[in-house]
Amino acid sequence: MIEQDKPFKIFACCIPARGKFRSVICDLQRGKIDFIPNSLFEIILEYDGKTIIDVKESFEEDYHKIIDDYFNFLVKEEYIFFSHHPEAFPKLSLIWQSPNLQ
Repeated sequence: MIEQDKPFKIFACCIPARGKFRSVICDLQRGKIDFIPNSLFEIILEYDGKTIIDVKESFEEDYHKIIDDYFNFLVKEEYIFFSHHPEAFPKLSLIWQSPNLQ
């Protein structure tokens, strides 16, 4: 059972990317890509480091089952983990620095 009152974090090697009609999560460590709904992409970005309860409080009760399904998927695929200290897990830097002088 998922702990709904413990903050979740997306693993640093799992990068969500938004598309026009649907999004993806790119697992850089496993070389895996999964398509996700844009609504899940928005939840991951906005609520990373918060609890599932926080997510549900922002949505009407009609959407709570969908939110549970989203988090069950994220846990099953090992895209997220739960920690009482989410600030201890910084995001992966995506800045590219080239040795080229031009």
